[in-house]
Amino acid sequence: MNEKILKNAISEVLEHKNVVESDINAMASLFGIERRKLDKKNLKKILIPAIQYRSGPLLNTQECIEIMKDFENKYPEIENLLKNGNSQEDLNKLLDIVNGISNIGPKIASVYLKDVIYQFKIGEQLIPYLYLPIDIHIKNIFVNKLQAIDRDEMPNTSDKYSHYKNRPFQEKLSQIHSPRVDFDMFWYIGGKFCSNRLFCDICWIKNYCKKRSPYKL
Repeated sequence: MNEKILKNAISEVLEHKNVVESDINAMASLFGIERRKLDKKNLKKILIPAIQYRSGPLLNTQECIEIMKDFENKYPEIENLLKNGNSQEDLNKLLDIVNGISNIGPKIASVYLKDVIYQFKIGEQLIPYLYLPIDIHIKNIFVNKLQAIDRDEMPNTSDKYSHYKNRPFQEKLSQIHSPRVDFDMFWYIGGKFCSNRLFCDICWIKNYCKKRSPYKL
């Protein structure tokens, strides 16, 4: 793992944090989400886009209804941990509960908790214990574009935090930058810039990317 490249790249990315914040605010306005409001209805509103953007096309109406019903059943446990949790163990319990909801896997569970705790500041005392959700964009940027991490070091999207590869990886990220969930902004780069090679010249991490297009706007 090349810590220097990762530190430099995350510094560049965080200079544009207001852009990502604008998108989060737009999502909040669209779904009627309220920051710092811990109640069942508000947390369900945050769950909807987390499912829609990651697995929406793969789920039918009945499966979506089952997710919401299962979420309601587990909500008392979720509420308790968001209100009173204050350790890595509490965060891990919370993740296991959300991951146990029908049709929700480790990636959606971690993205959802990142949105709830980090973006909407519900249970924000747990921010230091959040870990980076791994998806194809994150892997592509770390392994191929920045070439800062060997492919064998990267966890899979389906790996839980407790997985033998994921835990040491996440702990290393937390030593490089805190909170480690800030690295999730690379997902934004993957979706907005890497999806079209014509945008390489204006990409936030162009100075560190090993595979950017030579085309200039």
